[in-house]
Amino acid sequence: MATYEAVTHTPGPWTLNDRLNSEGRLAVCQDGVAVALVCARGSSPASGPQYFEREANARLIAAAPELLAALRGLARGAPAYPCFCQVATGKATAHTHRCVAAVDAIAKAEGR
Repeated sequence: MATYEAVTHTPGPWTLNDRLNSEGRLAVCQDGVAVALVCARGSSPASGPQYFEREANARLIAAAPELLAALRGLARGAPAYPCFCQVATGKATAHTHRCVAAVDAIAKAEGR
């Protein structure tokens, strides 16, 4: 089995194609090419609560590259990334729960 040590996600920006495809899915695209298809839980209606939930999920996925970049920009000094809490300035001796959560979220997005 091949291993890929430096695989990264498709670069952003990603956009939401707000038209349902033939299977009732919304496409999240980069330069017009789908990087993710988002389906509704249960059946796939074209309107109603499930449609709006699917649309919200697709918007969140489409924002992922920018969200990750912004979070990386905020994190300055924790183990893998510099931190945005007071440890970096010497005003605190322990990372805040928000700093730890940010570093954990970055690691999750990177598959670490």
